[in-house]
Amino acid sequence: MGALLDELSPILAQRKNEFVLVTMAAGLTMERIQTMAGGTYPVIRIMPNTPCAVGAGMITYCVGQHCPQVMEAEFLQLMREAGAFDRLDEHLIDAASAVAGCGPAFAAMFMEALADGGVQCGLPRAKAMKYAQQMLLGTAKLALE
Repeated sequence: MGALLDELSPILAQRKNEFVLVTMAAGLTMERIQTMAGGTYPVIRIMPNTPCAVGAGMITYCVGQHCPQVMEAEFLQLMREAGAFDRLDEHLIDAASAVAGCGPAFAAMFMEALADGGVQCGLPRAKAMKYAQQMLLGTAKLALE
């Protein structure tokens, strides 16, 4: 990030139109991103997860003090197809990332283990995976309702 922002900082400094820096760099605070970018630019920090690829992601985000509400609203409008968004204080983003960001990997491991159990009991792998996938989808939907 340091090398990238070193390269971009002169370009950012010359911009005349409004912009917002959106970062998903884990472990770098918005303040650190601003310092590395060389200005007090508006920053939105996001932690998406892999289900964003199918429009069903859980994206936690926080907004820097120099980011006007209109920029936040525009960002959310542009990104709406990625999934659900939840704003939180920056000190909570790492914890949220552990749940929502890493969770899909654990769910996938659980799903595969369920399917393995079904295969051990005689089910064809494709059917066992379909059952496990649909079970997780339905359970998540039920939990949300």
